[in-house]
Amino acid sequence: MDLADVGEVDSDSTELIVTHDELSAITADYSAFRMFFANQSADTLVSVFIDGADLQTVHDNRAVTLSFEDLTGIVQFDDLFTWTIGKTQLFVEEYHHDTGLYYANDFAFYYLDFIYECNGMTVSHPTAQPYPVPSAPISKLQALFTQSTAIVTWNKPKNLDFIGKGAWRRWTYDVEIHNLETGNITVESSSTNTSHLSVELDPSSMYGIRVRSLSPGGVGAWSKPAFIGKTLQQADIHPQILAAKQNDIVQLSIDGTQEDLLLSAEDEITDMDWNDDNVYWATQEGKVQFVNMSDVEHNVQTVSDISAAEAIVVDWFTGMLYWADKTQILRATVQEDGMRSISETVQAIPASDLAIDSVEAFLYWTTSSSVECSRLNGDGRFIYDELDAFTGEEVVGLTLDFDESKLRWFIHSSTGLKVFQADLAYVSLDPATTVEQTYFINSFTRQPALHYYSERLFWLNVDHNIVVSTIGSDSHATMMSSTPISALSIMQPSLHPVPDKYEGIPVVTPNTIEAESIQVVGVWDNFQIQWSPSDEVTYGTVWYEYLLKYDDTQLLQILTEPYHNVTGIPPYTEMEITLEAYTYWATSESTTVSLRSPMSGM
Repeated sequence: MDLADVGEVDSDSTELIVTHDELSAITADYSAFRMFFANQSADTLVSVFIDGADLQTVHDNRAVTLSFEDLTGIVQFDDLFTWTIGKTQLFVEEYHHDTGLYYANDFAFYYLDFIYECNGMTVSHPTAQPYPVPSAPISKLQALFTQSTAIVTWNKPKNLDFIGKGAWRRWTYDVEIHNLETGNITVESSSTNTSHLSVELDPSSMYGIRVRSLSPGGVGAWSKPAFIGKTLQQADIHPQILAAKQNDIVQLSIDGTQEDLLLSAEDEITDMDWNDDNVYWATQEGKVQFVNMSDVEHNVQTVSDISAAEAIVVDWFTGMLYWADKTQILRATVQEDGMRSISETVQAIPASDLAIDSVEAFLYWTTSSSVECSRLNGDGRFIYDELDAFTGEEVVGLTLDFDESKLRWFIHSSTGLKVFQADLAYVSLDPATTVEQTYFINSFTRQPALHYYSERLFWLNVDHNIVVSTIGSDSHATMMSSTPISALSIMQPSLHPVPDKYEGIPVVTPNTIEAESIQVVGVWDNFQIQWSPSDEVTYGTVWYEYLLKYDDTQLLQILTEPYHNVTGIPPYTEMEITLEAYTYWATSESTTVSLRSPMSGM
């Protein structure tokens, strides 16, 4: 019977090892995994493996044949036996090398005519029941890093198949921390716990970690391969993970050791993003909601007139919300009370994941079979990568790496995750030519929830747990959660950068052009229509969508200067002029005025 099942009423771990008509006392050699007992009818000692195999007679080369009838106790030490017959007779075995025979010395339990009875024996010696040596390395080694620490966890060494669950397993552990950049190696001792906190690590440094188990009997093998991971870059503001556990939004430390409940939403959450103090999420019903975390009461606002959102992202320059439904990608400005402006269609294509580069004004998205990009307003669409039909593979998430100016995404295959990268759109003249598969991760996911921070990727596996991996390493660590996680986002200011030489968010939203500023300047056969420039915009290019109507004529132009030269219009003709100022980030409201061309001169 397995010792772990002692006292368990419903246990069925009892196994028959050997059958014998005259079994009485037994003993064991724990290091050899053998048991010994007497064959009383043959007056011999018999040995058998603990699984019942290899039954054989032992020590049959005796100087004198002895009777094992009424054997009541037996022990073995140093390949010699001691046994009792009845309760008063003790036999101690010796081996004579000169004759090659075993002899038995007979002792009686009496003193001064008083007879003592022997009710049991044991051997008190370290080798009689030795501490086991770990027979296998530890398994499932992983490490979760901060900028100066690593939480290392692992599973105990696996028992050999014939060793019970109740066997001695109070291993202690050595944890080897190898700085792969400096070459420095430290070995830190751990207790019997299968976790260890390593501190005072160097930021932004690659480490290799190995663990081995120990007992007083010996040392096990180091784990293979080493877990390879990198500490986070140094940052004054610690990164946090926003995670949706069904309809609860929690904030996790970057190594998963701390968790705080932020709020409970009404519906299950499918996607998340953040901007400043606002946290946004899409629900399973297709709604988009948000909350200002600086609001003590955490009043949840629902964005008006959105009912089919599947993916969301927020432009941190303008606060404009982008969302994808089953047919298109849209954007709109959202007010504090949830009311939004009239939505603009950015792309008439369904998308499963969205990402934004506010600094360069690019929108990136995935479908199940493609990775694509355009400007934030939809201009300049192009395809990075497109999967062939019937491959059985699927694009399942993308993320932006502003540290290396890379776009990164997963392709889910039958064997795991292929990791791809390419230059961000502004880096290369033809970004699609920079696409390459960089490495492979033995993990699986079906959710487009991929995020980047400090040279590592975060995603959700098929068990809805957060997985973390240093870029370029096939080692990955899992943050186990008792509640399935349906969405996540990483919060840290470096993920929302601003342009060089700007201390804060630049102004990229043009104001509405004032009607009073639109005027006609010049003579009837050569004049300009002028208006006030959008000088409030401090970053990027401003364009003006200019629509001129007169008589049955209509002229639409995109201009970069705040005027338009006009010829060929008869004198004093009534004109309708409509103007919108726009950047890649935002468009002003339109302004329409009625003016007349100049009168003819005398």
